[in-house]
Amino acid sequence: MSKIDVESALVEQAFVSVIIPCRNEARYIRACVESVLGNAWPPDRVEILVVDGASDDGTREIIQSIASQFTAVRLLDNPKRIVPTALN
Repeated sequence: MSKIDVESALVEQAFVSVIIPCRNEARYIRACVESVLGNAWPPDRVEILVVDGASDDGTREIIQSIASQFTAVRLLDNPKRIVPTALN
């Protein structure tokens, strides 16, 4: 098996988690999440965790709408509202 074949096999098996911390990003969150959904990675090998810091501008509703269509997208809460907490 060549090096390229080994690397291809590893990529096919890898599971990727994309973490998107946000707060009050209603203007941009749909395009952000859709850009991740539109990548070439196998859809069954990726999860998109949108970690919301108590948005009050409709961001949560947009994420919930996307999550209802794509099982890879999950909305999580970040009550501390800071990025390091969202990433942890």
